Amino acid sequence: FTTAHKAAELIGRKRIMEGVEVLRRGLSSPDIFLQGKCMIALARLGDNDSRTAIEEIFVSTTNPRLLIHGAAALELYGDPGCLGVLLEALERSASRYVRDEVILSAAGVLQMADTFYPLYQGFLAGPRRGLAMVTDFVAEHQEQRRLPPPTLNLVTAPLAQFGDPAAFRTVAAHGLRQVPLAVGDTTLTDTLLQALERPATGELDHYRFLVAVTLAFHAWRKP
Repeated sequence: FTTAHKAAELIGRKRIMEGVEVLRRGLSSPDIFLQGKCMIALARLGDNDSRTAIEEIFVSTTNPRLLIHGAAALELYGDPGCLGVLLEALERSASRYVRDEVILSAAGVLQMADTFYPLYQGFLAGPRRGLAMVTDFVAEHQEQRRLPPPTLNLVTAPLAQFGDPAAFRTVAAHGLRQVPLAVGDTTLTDTLLQALERPATGELDHYRFLVAVTLAFHAWRKP
């Protein structure tokens, strides 16, 4: 209970494949520090056989530490199929820290982590600041490669309606159906729409911000 979690983290960071079995056993440990570090270490080692067990822990727990570490592990696996599991966790925890980590992990699964992180930092400092930064992002990309007005409106309308959750859901849902949202061969439109339609998630400003940035990012992702 004092050093086991540190050892698990080291095994993952050093990519010590011989440690996979002991890390798997650590997933069922009563030590939540060890459990959390084992989840991340196994994901770093690319142990796909442990992914189901990690998802089960993530889905069943309400412990903030396990939720945060579980979200980080699922992001490391990089499978877009886990996006729905991540987003459902937004309704299971009222912790701002948990929600922030889940949102950031979801952005990673959507393959826009580098773009999203500084925008989200601006949003956390103040919603107006974050929205202004996204508006700047849109303007800069429009200068580089112009979207036709109807497509551009799909991106800008949710930003304009951000303060009104009901209006935002309407325009954002329209945008999600029109802007191609795929990671690899997996289309994520329905996953994002379903989360948006759930009142507890759709009214969460952090999730609405994720949707707004997702539309802007993916609108310019492909020619």
